[in-house]
Amino acid sequence: MRETGHEPPPVSVREGAVVFIFGLPVETPGKTPGMILGLLRAEPGLSVPELAARVGPDKGGHWQVIE
Repeated sequence: MRETGHEPPPVSVREGAVVFIFGLPVETPGKTPGMILGLLRAEPGLSVPELAARVGPDKGGHWQVIE
């Protein structure tokens, strides 16, 4: 991770597990993730159906953000 300019995530050891905590990047790549984060900042209680509608079939379809 350091080779790509990123700090490694914090690691903790719990009984029976190793936990890595990854944070969201400050800037998200692409248009859709940024739109989703913007909507959730404005309305934190939005559900998935309120955020997006599935376009196309289950296989090969895509999610589209509802404005």
